[in-house]
Amino acid sequence: MSVFTGVGVALVTIFAADGGVDTASTAELARDLTDRGARAVLACGTTGEAGTLTDDERTAIVAAVREAVPASIPVLAGTGM
Repeated sequence: MSVFTGVGVALVTIFAADGGVDTASTAELARDLTDRGARAVLACGTTGEAGTLTDDERTAIVAAVREAVPASIPVLAGTGM
């Protein structure tokens, strides 16, 4: 049996006007995508901003996304730069 089925989405990281990471909006985006049928989400992955984030920002984003989506949805944490 496959671990993943359906659509998985690489999330963009949303930034606030002051340049800081907007974890609440990023989590809201993840929740919206899973409500609309995404079966997995990748936070801090392949959308280009990973190299500009600190370790603490990455950790906060992944934690906020994990909390925002149902436990049945895999949340993958990007580790590349």
